[in-house]
Amino acid sequence: MKKIVKYAAVAALAMVSFVSCDLLDNKPYDTYTKDNYFSSKSNLDLFVNYFYSEFTGYGNGGGYGVFYFNTLNDDQVKTGMTPWIFEQVPASASAWNSPYNQIRRCNLLIEYAPTVPGLSEADINNYVGIGRLFRAWHHYNLVRNFGDCYLIDHVVDPGETNIVYGKRTDRDVVMDFVLEDLKFACANISQMPNSRVEINKYVAAAMMAEITLYEASFCKYRVAELEGQKAADPARAEKFYRECCTACEEIINSGKFSLTPKYADVYKSLNLAGNPEMILYKHYAYPSLGHSVIDYTCGSTQVSGMSKSCFNSYLSKDGELMTYGDDHGELIDGKPSMAKQIAARDPRLAVHVDNLLQYKGNGVIRYEGNDAAAKNAAASTSSTGYGVAKFDTDQLDRDHRQEIGKGDTDAPIFWYAVILLNYAEAKAELGEFAEVQAKTLDALRARAGNVWGFDYSFHDPMNDAGVSDLIWEIRRERRVELMYDNNDRYWCLIRWHQLHKLDTQDYPDQAKGAWIAGFVDDLSKCDGATYPFVDADGYIDCHNGGADRKYDPKYYLLPIPSGQILLNPEIGQNPGW
Repeated sequence: MKKIVKYAAVAALAMVSFVSCDLLDNKPYDTYTKDNYFSSKSNLDLFVNYFYSEFTGYGNGGGYGVFYFNTLNDDQVKTGMTPWIFEQVPASASAWNSPYNQIRRCNLLIEYAPTVPGLSEADINNYVGIGRLFRAWHHYNLVRNFGDCYLIDHVVDPGETNIVYGKRTDRDVVMDFVLEDLKFACANISQMPNSRVEINKYVAAAMMAEITLYEASFCKYRVAELEGQKAADPARAEKFYRECCTACEEIINSGKFSLTPKYADVYKSLNLAGNPEMILYKHYAYPSLGHSVIDYTCGSTQVSGMSKSCFNSYLSKDGELMTYGDDHGELIDGKPSMAKQIAARDPRLAVHVDNLLQYKGNGVIRYEGNDAAAKNAAASTSSTGYGVAKFDTDQLDRDHRQEIGKGDTDAPIFWYAVILLNYAEAKAELGEFAEVQAKTLDALRARAGNVWGFDYSFHDPMNDAGVSDLIWEIRRERRVELMYDNNDRYWCLIRWHQLHKLDTQDYPDQAKGAWIAGFVDDLSKCDGATYPFVDADGYIDCHNGGADRKYDPKYYLLPIPSGQILLNPEIGQNPGW
């Protein structure tokens, strides 16, 4: 036990969630141990409930969730821009340590569930399936972040030095192991099939769809000579695309899920119970549990707004992409507004941003009325001029919208629209999109308003990804459907091997915001103090006087923390670090 405390690398692999009575002469009578805890089905249920809490959704209290707050992408940009996750090798990183702690928890469940008295074989396989599902999930996150990692398939004893002081396992081998865990989970999780707040087989299928789509596209598009990765592997990619399709079909063919009629209801609902789109959601009920995503997107803190690059990716109602051209907007009641442009585009844009431009020197109060609450509300500003409206709702009291930790709209975790996007992409990559077009992208466009038809084949000059126009259009559709969601755009750029698009020198529109030159009385005031900086064409410049964000292929993987290498030189370092 002293050795575990002394060595952080060992702790990351071998931390025990309970007192390990194997290392004690006498068993404690007032402390849970792994031997006395796994003694009843009710204890197992309590143990399993913990996994639901791993999904942060909109955040817990004042903490950040996975919607809106992740701005290392080309969809959002904050003033000064978001840097790379690490630009130097850190001494430690929770992204490395935390998954191993959770994997140990999963392995405890897998190993001890069969020892609980009175369980049927189906019950045992259900709990083991949940353990294997989340063991797969945490290995997947390690692979996404670090590539090669330790593959931990049992509760590691501190004496197993071949593991804790050994080399990392090849990332492809780890992902093959992940796939086997996912298959077992999907086949054996049997609890609560109709629940939307419990881990069930449809949640397992949704997780499998995400993981296998990531692995398929990562392996198809990786570039060995540029990124220090393996060469592209078309056969492996096809295998995982097929697995993604199988997982999506499990959900689609169940008949239990459908798109909710109003796109905005996915994000703005006080209670997602009964919403047909939900596979798993996180329920909030202030004061027991609230979040702050609404406060951060309509309060006094400047929001990280939508980039010009992203704004230009929303189709116009004639089915084409629009650049700004000469029509930058119009004045309404003497205030700058983008209402005219927004009305001409994909209706999802009107859900995502406000009609009124808001920036330093021109704050906007979203609330209407002259009562005390409206008068006392803080004016909102955006780094790019585009206010983030997607999560706000007047169903909440005004003070709950501008006070930290008081938001209690429910957060989607896994939902049907994402399954349709995953299915469409996997089928398109397999050359089989035509057979699923109607039930996937056509359905999503119909829900959004169907103002541009169902053509996915037009050639667009923005398609510089080296893929077919169809694949490019599916990617663009995903971008606008999942704007601000789950840091999806960042991980898509990783798996499509398009991370170079985060270089702001080569792709300057991602560091720009709205055009405000026509609305500022004196452009000399656009100095970053009175008004935002603007570029030579009058667009908000989010560099804020700073340098460009430079791309380096090493950023595909995070560096192994230096503290871990000191403890175990066999662990090695990732390319470029």
